[in-house]
Amino acid sequence: MQTGSWLVSRELTEAAGPWDVRLLGDDDGEYFCRVLLASDGVRFVPGSRVYYREAGSGSLSYIGGSDRKRDAQWLSMKLHVGYIRSLEDSERVRTACVKFLQNWMVFFYPERLDIFRQAEDLAWKLGGELQVPRLSWKYSWIKMLFGWRLADALSSRYQMSGGC
Repeated sequence: MQTGSWLVSRELTEAAGPWDVRLLGDDDGEYFCRVLLASDGVRFVPGSRVYYREAGSGSLSYIGGSDRKRDAQWLSMKLHVGYIRSLEDSERVRTACVKFLQNWMVFFYPERLDIFRQAEDLAWKLGGELQVPRLSWKYSWIKMLFGWRLADALSSRYQMSGGC
């Protein structure tokens, strides 16, 4: 659920703990994981609306080529996996965690093979296996002619701006 739509009591805010300033993107997602862990449940309010900024290369959550943001995103991902496994450590949860890791690998591969290898190790410990990320078929010809980096850069740019 989009994090701008949460209403949280002071007591729950204090129970969740402070904002993690080590995180440069997904800091709100990590925080609300802790809110959920500390809560007794969630109530949905039908008809509620939230207006939120558009994503793009100028947004705080845009990772781009920043190693600092990649490091922070990887930290956030490890925290998320730990949080959900603290609630339930079933095969279903471990499989979901591997899928979560796989979905994010396009932001790390091939520029940050160190993080990709750590994620592979974590996936293996969860009973799964990561694959090298695949680009959309629309960018495969660019990958063949000009390489992964350009195809990935164009894919990320146009996905973030709402194009292609």
